Amino acid sequence: MEIDHKDGDKNNDDEGNLAHACYACNNAKSDVFTDVEFERMGEVIRQIYHKRAKKKGFHLTEDPNSK
Repeated sequence: MEIDHKDGDKNNDDEGNLAHACYACNNAKSDVFTDVEFERMGEVIRQIYHKRAKKKGFHLTEDPNSK
């Protein structure tokens, strides 16, 4: 997990502008999108990760397909 700025335009380290993000999401979001804008793309990344993990026999605690 990495620490990401929710809004890259603000680029400050105020607690309200920071969030945990996995490597793939943090790098895909970059400073181009706000956290709200990136939510839909992040959901697709989550589904892909879960599908790959399941194929390899891993069980992740949160299944995005159960929503």
